[in-house]
Amino acid sequence: MNSDIVMKTEHLTILREEYSSCTKCPKLCETRDKIVFGAGTPSPDILVIAEAPGVTENTRGFPLIGDSGRVLDYLLSISSEDERLHKLAKSFSFSRGGFGKNTYIWPDHEKAKTILCESIFYTNVIMCWPGKGNRDPETSEIENCKERLLKTIYITDPKLIISVGAFAAKTIMNKRSFSIMKERGRINDAITTGTYTQIKYPIMPILHPSYLMRNPDFESDSGIWASTKKDIKKAYKVIKELKRCWSI
Repeated sequence: MNSDIVMKTEHLTILREEYSSCTKCPKLCETRDKIVFGAGTPSPDILVIAEAPGVTENTRGFPLIGDSGRVLDYLLSISSEDERLHKLAKSFSFSRGGFGKNTYIWPDHEKAKTILCESIFYTNVIMCWPGKGNRDPETSEIENCKERLLKTIYITDPKLIISVGAFAAKTIMNKRSFSIMKERGRINDAITTGTYTQIKYPIMPILHPSYLMRNPDFESDSGIWASTKKDIKKAYKVIKELKRCWSI
């Protein structure tokens, strides 16, 4: 195994253990079953950062595997150049329900997740489920988990960060106000603290899958689903160009 990956794995393991019994946030200690640290390759092309674990993630202790995660992984798969993922994405389907309760089914999600984890690391702004209703994390909860998030970015050293939804983007870029509709698909700078100096990472905000799920234009060539696929394809192109430049 690559020595760099071994070192990163060790550092992530230490960080995970450090926060495995965290009690800094009393409310979150009451609602969570498991701390959802993160998962994927320790040396990713993409670091995906969402807001917080949902009920499914809380039960299984694995990030972005619920309904929103399933849709996100479909978009990551269909937008990539990996033919394995394209084949698996063909089993993704949609059925319209009443009162906006649409259903998105993907029998091959776990297979696709395994492949995606070869080049992606998934985590959240906070590690604990906020409880029923999935409320936004409080300022103190964000601050209590911020050092862990920044260390995760620093250890994994991704080529690009994808922030899922406005909340994650605001947190990572330290912006009080943020329009996801204006900024989605744009490459911004995320500045983190390294050992000796600040480090800049390219970050692309995308629309949250839960928003897409409430606004189904799944088969349209010009709606928000198509726009999000275009944004993620752009992210893959940026990574490809970075790899090309670094290899020169």
